[in-house]
Amino acid sequence: MTAAIGTKRRKETARSRGRAADNSAEQLRSISSRIRESFATLPSQIQVAARFVLDNPQDVALLSMREQSRRAGVPAATMTRLAGLLGFAGFDEMRSIYVGAIRESVDPFSSRAEGLVLRHREVGESGISAQMVDKISSSVANLRMNRQKEALLAATRVLSRARTVYCAGQRSAFPVAYHFAYLYGYFSEKPVLLDGPGDIGSDRLNHSSTDDAVLVISMEPCACRSVEIAQFAHAHGIPLVSITNSQLSPVGRVADVSILVDLQSPSFFDAMTSAFAACEVLVAMLAGLQGEKVPAAVRKSEQHSRKLGAWWSDERHAGRKAQRGEPAAKSQKAS
Repeated sequence: MTAAIGTKRRKETARSRGRAADNSAEQLRSISSRIRESFATLPSQIQVAARFVLDNPQDVALLSMREQSRRAGVPAATMTRLAGLLGFAGFDEMRSIYVGAIRESVDPFSSRAEGLVLRHREVGESGISAQMVDKISSSVANLRMNRQKEALLAATRVLSRARTVYCAGQRSAFPVAYHFAYLYGYFSEKPVLLDGPGDIGSDRLNHSSTDDAVLVISMEPCACRSVEIAQFAHAHGIPLVSITNSQLSPVGRVADVSILVDLQSPSFFDAMTSAFAACEVLVAMLAGLQGEKVPAAVRKSEQHSRKLGAWWSDERHAGRKAQRGEPAAKSQKAS
């Protein structure tokens, strides 16, 4: 009898902890949502604090308010003011939500300690490549965090329901948008790359509606055209997915779903590898949703590309030279 009561209590305790974790996660999402919605109207100092809180949830849970304010570069009182503006009696009340969430699940608050170690490690010339590869690997691995997996799943659902998927990216983000549209186009007619000479690429949005979706890849500092496209989609009720490096970036603030990527690298430039990885994961998930239709569609695309001469072949090249009356290349003996 006593054992049965003990078992029942343990089950109730486990259920209670599960509800507490779910509640903490929900409260955390609520805090993020409130920060995003009010960010543009916050005083500049509080914007700095808000950005730190949103981008460093593990630090909020583990560090003292004084240390957080030091890292954010604002007075400690600014952190307290931020908590008050978000509806909390004080910073400790807000911090307790982060502590509760991290106690039950470490994964969504994956530390950036690896990046800190790498940045402070003294390496010689031979160590530069290893340092770069390690950081890139860590950035891509961040996509396995629960928060990012949920965002990838939500983004896949949005894009799969769309009639047309408009893809946008400028400057260093353009190759990522191109890559997504190229891969997705192998088995779907949905992707439309917003690119064109004379800056007419975004004109294609004239034909968009709420039945479509927009994917914007843009990192801070965001390119003006990318922000304008994101704001257009938001204003017209077109579902918007962003791949960005902060929920508070101009595209992240208006997106329905934001996939966050880490661009930090030991060198002078941002590493876009994790953004490419996010796009490739999205395409793989979209292909999975379409199921049995994908292999036939991919074969058809490859057949068309071959007929159009998209890929090199020695036989085709020799045939073209023969048509021009050029002598065929002499075979060389292997040395």
